[in-house]
Amino acid sequence: MNRFDKIKIIAPISAISGYEANPHFEATSKGGEILRYKFNYNRPSLHVIVTPAEFKVSIEFSGKILGEKYPHLISAETISECIDRINSLGLFSLNPQRIIDEGVVGQCDVTVDIDNIDSERLSHFILSHISSPKWTVETYRGGIVIRKTVKTSKYQRRLTVYNKEAEMQKQSNLDFLCELENSQEVVDYFKDKTRLELNLNSMQAIRDALNIESPSVQSVLNASNNPIREAIVSAVKMSTEEKEVKTLRDFERCAVLEKFGYDIPKIREAISRFYDNRNSVNKTIAVYRDLAQTLRPADYGWLYNLLDQAA
Repeated sequence: MNRFDKIKIIAPISAISGYEANPHFEATSKGGEILRYKFNYNRPSLHVIVTPAEFKVSIEFSGKILGEKYPHLISAETISECIDRINSLGLFSLNPQRIIDEGVVGQCDVTVDIDNIDSERLSHFILSHISSPKWTVETYRGGIVIRKTVKTSKYQRRLTVYNKEAEMQKQSNLDFLCELENSQEVVDYFKDKTRLELNLNSMQAIRDALNIESPSVQSVLNASNNPIREAIVSAVKMSTEEKEVKTLRDFERCAVLEKFGYDIPKIREAISRFYDNRNSVNKTIAVYRDLAQTLRPADYGWLYNLLDQAA
């Protein structure tokens, strides 16, 4: 069962009440007709948009709505409690059953927190094994972000790997912790945790990543597919043979790889100035990438064990 740190649900307008003439909602109108009602709440993150003409309401919230149960995240087991906690704010009313039975998911962040993994080794592996120019890697919060940079949104992917324990020390998270009675328990839970977070920004991306026919709330929350594992496996190339350096040119390339710590994006940045066009850079980088992938023993058991934990 997947868990989510953030989710956006689109439901029938009948799933919400108490938004009209509500000072907490900002109304936008045109020609005397109200186009939408908008509600924003920052701690915990909660955003609601009601569009009367479309008979829809979109509700976007994070796992922090669970308060002291934040480590449990949003799941099939906690979705009802998430909605109950939103209702407990007393600002408007949501119908949990309508949302769960009739809602669809428009966006979500599939999330897993893993204990005591070598995040530096994982980051280094991904940096040196990215499979094609369609995938890019950048540093983020002491970790990395892997992006599939294609134009069509339904094929885009964004996977973030970072130290969650350190991230909980950001001021916004410290403010959140101050509101909890069991703040130390939450802090202790995230000790030595590495978070993997896959951002899916369209219904098609959700269907594809979770291998489901419909992005209904029920289907998304009960999906058994492991999209984080699939994202990493599709982003990297794993060679099964170790290559011996036999030429002076490969020896020189090895020196470059070692100088940049097998960080292919940094090598690309460093050598781009020597080329007139992107295709030439890509061809050279492909050689470095293939060499990096075959210089070391092809033992990926540690990686598969780690990815199994992301289920």
